[in-house]
Amino acid sequence: MRMNQSGRFTMHRKGGAAVGSRRKGVPDMSNDDTREGQTGAVIRAFLQNKSMEQTRDYLSRGRRFAQLELGELNQYWVIAVRSWLARKDPTNELIMDDLASELGLRQVEPPYGAVKRELMQRFAQANKSQQEKKIREIMWAIGEFMHDNERHSIKS
Repeated sequence: MRMNQSGRFTMHRKGGAAVGSRRKGVPDMSNDDTREGQTGAVIRAFLQNKSMEQTRDYLSRGRRFAQLELGELNQYWVIAVRSWLARKDPTNELIMDDLASELGLRQVEPPYGAVKRELMQRFAQANKSQQEKKIREIMWAIGEFMHDNERHSIKS
C-alpha cells in the first residue's frame, strides 16, 4: 500500500496493476475501478458542497419554511420543481432550493419520485447540444470546486 501525491492510499502489484481483496469471491479492483471511485467521490463532494452552500444561504435568509409541516413542505417542493421546470428563472430556482434545504435540515430527502416523470420528460426534450452544454457547465463547476479545494488544502 502506498500513498499517492493526492494523499490517497493505493495498492499495487508489480507492474502497476491494482490489488483488491484476496478474499474468495471478491474481485480485484482495476485502475479503472479506482478512477471511477475517485471520480464518484469528487462528484459526491461537489454535490454535498453545493447543498451546504444552499443551506447556509437559506439559513442566512431566515429559514422561511421552518414553520411548515412535513407534508406541506413536500407538497410545496413538488410545486416548486414543477414551476421551475415550466419557467426556469432565479426566483423559482431559489424557492425550490430553499425548500430542499429545509427538508435537508430535517434530514428528509425531497420527494423526487413525485416529479421523476416530469424531470425525465424535460431531459428527453432537451436537444443534444443543450445537454452537452449543461454537461460542460457542470464539469467546469466541478473543476472550479476541485481547484478551490486544492488551494485551501495547500494553505492549511
